[in-house]
Amino acid sequence: MYKEALKNLGLSENEIAVYVSLLEIGISKVDSIAKRAALPRTTTYGLLNLLLNKGLVSYVIKSGVKYYESTSPERLLIKEKERLEELKNAIPELSALVKSVGEKPTIEMYEGKEGLKSIYEDLLKTKDKIFGYGNTKLLFEMLEFYIPNYIKRRARLNIPFLVITEKSDSSIAMQKNDKKENRRTRFIDEMKNTSNVVYIYDNKIAIIGLIKKQPIGVIIQNEGFYNSQKIVFNILWKLAKP
Repeated sequence: MYKEALKNLGLSENEIAVYVSLLEIGISKVDSIAKRAALPRTTTYGLLNLLLNKGLVSYVIKSGVKYYESTSPERLLIKEKERLEELKNAIPELSALVKSVGEKPTIEMYEGKEGLKSIYEDLLKTKDKIFGYGNTKLLFEMLEFYIPNYIKRRARLNIPFLVITEKSDSSIAMQKNDKKENRRTRFIDEMKNTSNVVYIYDNKIAIIGLIKKQPIGVIIQNEGFYNSQKIVFNILWKLAKP
């Protein structure tokens, strides 16, 4: 059992043999240690130097001859605590290295109408504005009962919404309620040619594909994607008509 513990501390089998031999026979010359460990003298000498560097062996010189002695086994525990403390102190620096290369994007896929509703429920958790663009006419057709309720809940939660959409009867009717529903609506007629809507919020991008046979949605969480989409939205917002 002790051999496995020593291996876990990073000692090789030969290092363990030399260290244990020293524990058993006490302060000794290289020849005696080599004999006890059943290792060649030159090999033992090299292993003793390794153990010296690890602080597990010490020596004294008597009449010009080195005598080696193992340090107390408790030193192993102290050494491990020191190693853990060093690692603990290094964690902030290591964490900073991870952040420096940027967060890895997380991607969540949703299918079907119920899956799309899950995306809208996530939108309601935001503490900031929501920015969106796409074909809201198709959206109202696909989720005709859910979306009006979602809009009321978003307004009650006081979450502002800036949206760019096609100009249709449903979107014009929606714009008339902008003030009541905490929304600003602008139009780009080409949005009628799309079959999706995009939402930008909380360092996330939600893309909803409004295909009747197979509605699908995805949420991508990544600061870089979020910032890029905000730039796209701001350009479209300037081009859109009130």
